[in-house]
Amino acid sequence: MTNKLLTASILLASSLAYGGTTLKFKAVEIDTTNVQAITDVQLFGQQISETQYYVVQFRNKVSEAEHSLLKAYNLKSLRYIPEDAVLVNIKDDSLLANLQGSGLVQAVVPYIYNFKMSPDFGAPSNFIADKQFTAQVSAFSKVNIQPLLNKVQGLKVLDFSGNAAVVQASYATLVELAKQDGIEWLEPYMEVQSFEFQLQSAEPMNTPALTGYESGTKVMNFESAWDRNFDGYGQTVAMADTGLDTGNNKSLSSDIGNLVTGKGFGLFSPGWGDPQGHGTHVAGSVVGNGAASGGAIQGGAYAAGFVAQGMWSKLFNNLTVPSQLSTLFDHAYSNGARIHTNSWGAPANLGVYDSRSAQVDEFIWNNPDMLVLFAAGNSGQDIDQDGRIDEGSVSSPGTAKNIVTVGASENYLLAGGIQRPLAELRDGQKKWGAEPIASDTLSNNADGIAAFSSRGPTRDQRLKPEVVAPGTNIVSLCSKHEGAGELWGKMDDNYCYSGGTSMSTPLVAGAAAVVRQYVEEDLNIRNPLASLVKAILMSSADDLYPGQFGERSSGQELLNPGPNNHQGYGRVNMERATNRAEYFLIESGDMRPGDVYEKVIPLMDYTGPVKVTMVYADAPGTPSAQTTLVNDLDLEVESGGTVVGKSDRINNHEQVVINNAEGMITVRVKAESLPQLRNNDKVTFSLVVNR
Repeated sequence: MTNKLLTASILLASSLAYGGTTLKFKAVEIDTTNVQAITDVQLFGQQISETQYYVVQFRNKVSEAEHSLLKAYNLKSLRYIPEDAVLVNIKDDSLLANLQGSGLVQAVVPYIYNFKMSPDFGAPSNFIADKQFTAQVSAFSKVNIQPLLNKVQGLKVLDFSGNAAVVQASYATLVELAKQDGIEWLEPYMEVQSFEFQLQSAEPMNTPALTGYESGTKVMNFESAWDRNFDGYGQTVAMADTGLDTGNNKSLSSDIGNLVTGKGFGLFSPGWGDPQGHGTHVAGSVVGNGAASGGAIQGGAYAAGFVAQGMWSKLFNNLTVPSQLSTLFDHAYSNGARIHTNSWGAPANLGVYDSRSAQVDEFIWNNPDMLVLFAAGNSGQDIDQDGRIDEGSVSSPGTAKNIVTVGASENYLLAGGIQRPLAELRDGQKKWGAEPIASDTLSNNADGIAAFSSRGPTRDQRLKPEVVAPGTNIVSLCSKHEGAGELWGKMDDNYCYSGGTSMSTPLVAGAAAVVRQYVEEDLNIRNPLASLVKAILMSSADDLYPGQFGERSSGQELLNPGPNNHQGYGRVNMERATNRAEYFLIESGDMRPGDVYEKVIPLMDYTGPVKVTMVYADAPGTPSAQTTLVNDLDLEVESGGTVVGKSDRINNHEQVVINNAEGMITVRVKAESLPQLRNNDKVTFSLVVNR
């Protein structure tokens, strides 16, 4: 590959585009109608290195004609770049001129290192050239990163797998790595932690009488699903966390009755035992069968199988996450799991769609029957002291699109665990010192959102979390591994209290397993899409508006009904989620460029509010771009001659509510723009219509 076309500058169409005319990278924006502007950001001369990777921007939104053009030249869209552009690997110089001359193309721009370096490293200058960084590095999918690492002197490689690595190097050395063809993105490495809400100390006290609310399942109405014989049987859930109990099949808690397998993934810790205690508590909330409590303390999917993945590193005394997250997901998938729960994340650089987020989205894009859940994080606080929790605090990979991100609502437990007012907790005056939050306690109102629960939106304004579940004073299993902690304190020898979005997430994972069983057994939809399970959880959730503090004049917690960035679509409700009488339609469909799905749905003799929820797995975004949505499907509903649309250009889920529907409604899903398709040339969506 020569540099001849690079020195001749970027190829520009001769007239203005009807589609995008700006390339929106995180590091810089490129006006593709202005050659001088391109020159000003140093795309020419010494800044450009030899490359086979180019950004092809189209004149219009990507449709069948643009896909046909790429196919004609045997080019595959690797990533979408806003606006209306795709990243491709061009190995033949002659194709550059052919693309520009097609009449469909606005600009062809080389993908150079300037676009690949996260602004979070700091502005390039001589002052940071020698500064040392630990960096997360991503190559394009299916590109082996090891040969690229070997080309650069001065790198200390801490971990690598597939197309991802963690390295230590100076900024100048990282720039040299970014210049390697095939590298997609470099960002500062962010350490992860479990999302147990950390308190200064547990409160020793006598075990109070059981009320039935201890596990959090009662608030979510799990009993209704269990009464219908939906208890997770036939489903398998995987958990990546600090490990599981003793890590020995012969000495596991009797509450873990259906272990499929356990495996260690922590650095220098091949075992899957839990010397910390967090993972065991999480596991009990998913599949604990209550054997040690006479059935009083059960997980949401107590009959499901379980895959335990231990990520605790004794050497680092912390969680250690594989550089390539598909290592975890592939192992779980091969052992039959179709639900994977994660109560950890990186609580720095909040709201950012990073390489871990993209990795998770890519796995689900390629394995659309796998539902992955992540905790939103525990960074919720009221720094401006207005009596309402600030927004914009979600941790990655909870910023991914295709997952279910879970926030924490309050459990209802008035004795046991931690019962102090929020202002009296560690840093409480700073984080929650204004009323009505200051005097609130952690588990006194099931319609409240936990003050510590991270709120959306993401940096590109996507809604997070999708749902909430109880995450305060949750009782679940204690680890009996040597040295394991007691979390928020022991209830007895077998069970501990704890709280955090770490605790709400496994409850939703259990809910997902139960919903998946319901869909397979009651609706006879075998191997349902993850987007379908996600849509059911969202559409059947309880809107907690206005929250625990009443109306606005009383310090309203939720200013608007859901979905919103505090509760998502609401608190998961298993009575509604598994009740066939609630639904008018549950199905999935395929979309290709230009398609319109339309379905007339009779409501029989029902009159009242109807919710229509559409969810789809989107192609992974690139961390180098400002915005994350790739494919854009739009939802509209016609009722009584009135059309209500939801043209969301940010999220890969939409919901339309018809307040006074009767007779029938017509639902349409439209392919607004589909720039990146799976190998079968389609994007698959799921649709739920319910009361």
